[in-house]
Amino acid sequence: MPPAMTGSIRVATAAVGSLLISFVALGSPLATNPQLPLLTSIKEVRSLSPAEAKLGYPVCLRATITYFDPTENFLFMQDATTGIWASSSWPILPVAAGDVVEVQAKTTFTDFAPDLTDLHLKRVGRTPLPVPDRATFEQLASTLEDSRWVEIEGSVREAEYLHRYPWEQVLWMDVAVPGGHIDVSIPWNGSSVPPPHLVDARVRIRGACGANFNAKRQLVGVQIYVPDLREVTTIEAPPINLAAQSPTPIGQVQRFGSRNTLGHRVKLAGIVTAVLQNRGFYLQDNSGSIYVQSRQANDFTYGDEVEILGFVAFADSHLRLEDGSVRRLRRNAALKRAEIGVEEAFSEKYDSDLVTLQGRIVGRSALREQQVLMIQQKQSIFPVIFSRSVPARQLPDEGSLVKVTGVCVNDIDSFGRVSAFKLIARAGEDVTVLQRPPWWTVRRALMSIAVLGTLTAVVLAWVLVLRRRVRLQTRLISRKLLEEEALKEAAEMASRSKGEFLANMSHELRTPMNAIVGFTDLLLDTPLTEEQRDYVTTVQFSSNALTRILNDVLDFSKIEAGELLLEQTTFSLRSCVERILQLIAPEANRKHLALDLRMENDVCDRIVGDPYRLHQVLLNLLGNAVKFTDKGSVTLRISCIDRSESSLLLQFTVADTGIGIPLEAQTRIFQSFHQGDGSTTRKYGGTGLGLAICSRLVSLFGGSIWVESAPGQGSSFHFTARFSLPAEAVPVRAGDLLRDAV
Repeated sequence: MPPAMTGSIRVATAAVGSLLISFVALGSPLATNPQLPLLTSIKEVRSLSPAEAKLGYPVCLRATITYFDPTENFLFMQDATTGIWASSSWPILPVAAGDVVEVQAKTTFTDFAPDLTDLHLKRVGRTPLPVPDRATFEQLASTLEDSRWVEIEGSVREAEYLHRYPWEQVLWMDVAVPGGHIDVSIPWNGSSVPPPHLVDARVRIRGACGANFNAKRQLVGVQIYVPDLREVTTIEAPPINLAAQSPTPIGQVQRFGSRNTLGHRVKLAGIVTAVLQNRGFYLQDNSGSIYVQSRQANDFTYGDEVEILGFVAFADSHLRLEDGSVRRLRRNAALKRAEIGVEEAFSEKYDSDLVTLQGRIVGRSALREQQVLMIQQKQSIFPVIFSRSVPARQLPDEGSLVKVTGVCVNDIDSFGRVSAFKLIARAGEDVTVLQRPPWWTVRRALMSIAVLGTLTAVVLAWVLVLRRRVRLQTRLISRKLLEEEALKEAAEMASRSKGEFLANMSHELRTPMNAIVGFTDLLLDTPLTEEQRDYVTTVQFSSNALTRILNDVLDFSKIEAGELLLEQTTFSLRSCVERILQLIAPEANRKHLALDLRMENDVCDRIVGDPYRLHQVLLNLLGNAVKFTDKGSVTLRISCIDRSESSLLLQFTVADTGIGIPLEAQTRIFQSFHQGDGSTTRKYGGTGLGLAICSRLVSLFGGSIWVESAPGQGSSFHFTARFSLPAEAVPVRAGDLLRDAV
């Protein structure tokens, strides 16, 4: 350490006590928190943990400024122990490198290491800068030299000025040292072009060691803050007039006996074959190809012939040119390409060369920075990489047979062998489609299977939902059916009880009614006065009417109970019909109505069936016809509509010229206890069971009953009935037709 520096450190140490006394006497911020100890050296500050540094320990010390940035309001300073970075929320007193200052501050931890903040500086003199630490790249990258005044030696790879603010620019340099690269930043107020003697020169640089770190507070790079260009000393000047020399063939670079100067730039020339987005490109001449990495912003494109000065480097077993300075010579130069197969691509002979390969597209993907096609030739699959700027629609579909042009880049394993390769294509025009893919591809098949699988899953889910609904509905229906079954049984029981009651009551009533009817008939055979005979006749009529009502009720109850069965006996149809006409003839004569019977020739006289129930149906229909007809006629027609060897189906029609029946009442009249309307019930009487009984009896006969009528135009009741034929069936002759007209 120089004597002057030693003396200044001693003075600073001796003055600490009096300086603290003056700060306390003046009521400085250091005296506001007596619970925290006062720190008097930078080493004490740097030894704090991040949590301790954030407590804001008071600091009082004397140090030498090694770098000051008034724009960003920060500085580096160093005392006899070590160096530190400091900043302030208010403008710092302008200082310069070499100024000795008395510092009053607080500790903090901003981002990477313990720092100082809330600076109060007092310039007390100037001194030569500290003796620098001669540090290697490994020492600088270990964080041990952080914020200290250091000295390095290396080669300047690049130098350019950077504008941080419109009023300030910084001279930035990339310096290669053994083991890595270091960024150097120098305040620059000179011309807009960096000094020409710096690039490719070997230099010695002194400055404050700073750290480039990531979000996890880990050091990832080293930056030297140089206060002045005078701290940069040229050890070895760059080669003279390198730009005027002839370019070195790319294939001769780094070969044994080459005339390249160690650690200096080489000059190459060739044609750009592919441009990458990270400012790199591939360069090819007649002797070979190489990858060029340059920070220089340019508008180069493939086909440009350029001249470049750069440094030879190695990366992943590949030669490359770094920190190149490029100059375009002309555009649209002719490109030389080789058409090869995958075996040649794996030979390493065509590494970094522009080549053409054929293959079939087996996959494609769109990444953040690039488009990728996977090409298969024989048993090998290799990627073809396009820039993200190439639209995906310009690239062929999967399954296409294509010819692809691009720069072949080999991947070298740890044994120096080619493990894989890729093509870097330049644009969509580098792919030529030789054969379109078939429509039915694996991708479409998988998509179809996926769609079918989805539809199947939806259908199965819907089926499960429907099954659940069906089970719920089935349970509800079963419960309803059980309830209805119970109601039905209760109704049938009530109906049977009603039928039994009606049957019992009818039997009980018919016994006294038979006596009344019988004694009335006997009484009419005795001598009576005219008035007495009139009374007895009235009783006889009422008794007969009540007997008919009881018979109807008894028959209806039997039918509902299913106890009414038809007899099967042979009888004369003509005799049955004549007896019925004889019964209604007196009433028809009284009303001056004409009775007419018409039987077709093919109607057999001798048939097998129940004459009593046929008599009951015809008597009811003819009686109603006479009852509801005041003038005109009543006609009974009988015809055969179907016949077989053992049976025949007869149709009976009872037509009258009476009051008629409205259309809305024609279906209602065959229901139990219903008539045309209430007025007929009051005027003509009746229970409303006659037609209901007829309908049930006709059903037992295997036929049907219906009516055709209109109000004021009479009515025609039709019904059919099937009868069996005896051994010898005799048709009715025309001469046997009975006509009675009154």
